[in-house]
Amino acid sequence: MNKKLVALFLVVIAVIAGVVIYHYYSQVGPTAETPPSLYIDLVTLSGKSGTSSTINMSISNVGGEAKGVSLNLYSDAFGQVSSNSVDVPANRTVYSQCNAQIKDVANGEHRVTISCSYSGAGQVSTNNSSQFYVLPSIEITDVHFVMVGGFLGIGAYEDSTIHQNDNTTLIFEIKSNSAVSTYTDLSASATSPQGTLGLVITLSPPTLDNIGPQGTSREYSFAISTHNTPLGKYIITIHIFSGQYEVARDSSRTLTVS
Repeated sequence: MNKKLVALFLVVIAVIAGVVIYHYYSQVGPTAETPPSLYIDLVTLSGKSGTSSTINMSISNVGGEAKGVSLNLYSDAFGQVSSNSVDVPANRTVYSQCNAQIKDVANGEHRVTISCSYSGAGQVSTNNSSQFYVLPSIEITDVHFVMVGGFLGIGAYEDSTIHQNDNTTLIFEIKSNSAVSTYTDLSASATSPQGTLGLVITLSPPTLDNIGPQGTSREYSFAISTHNTPLGKYIITIHIFSGQYEVARDSSRTLTVS
């Protein structure tokens, strides 16, 4: 074969190979490692004042693998805490945790700043924030019934016996275990696990006052009336809430309808 034809043939082959290679890389892109892309969320959203709490977090990675992911959390609710390092593969969610001592602070939402460091496509650090709800440390105290009239007369009783169309009053107080904080946004309700057929339970007053450090509230009461209520025993449970969270309950009193 003519040497010129061979040379031309080799040039054509080289051009074709170059076009193929260019087309391939234009489709698949560079082969460089894809950087991680992390999204961090608090799974544990609340903890009680003055207690130790395990705070769980989710780490979702929609990028390349992240190695040695370490989370540092800071909040006035518990100071600064750190998690153990974990590897988070590409397109996976991994859970991490750290232990925190919840401080004696006001109940409610407290901002948490989350800093994250990891390796993978270069050392990177990111920042995120979330909210953590501190639950108040309180107790329900001095729970008793007070009856006015009826066949038991006037007086305070641990349990109460009334008729099918009758009434009684359940009294309680709230005690704060905080040394320095004032608790706000508290509410109360009362329920019976057997249901409320023919039972009407009304809180008086309808809202709870703020409670100062080591304070005890005034007396609150539930007015309970029966309206053709079936005979039987009804355990009355008092629930105390801080925001949407139940923080205390008492099921020590029984109402008997006879």
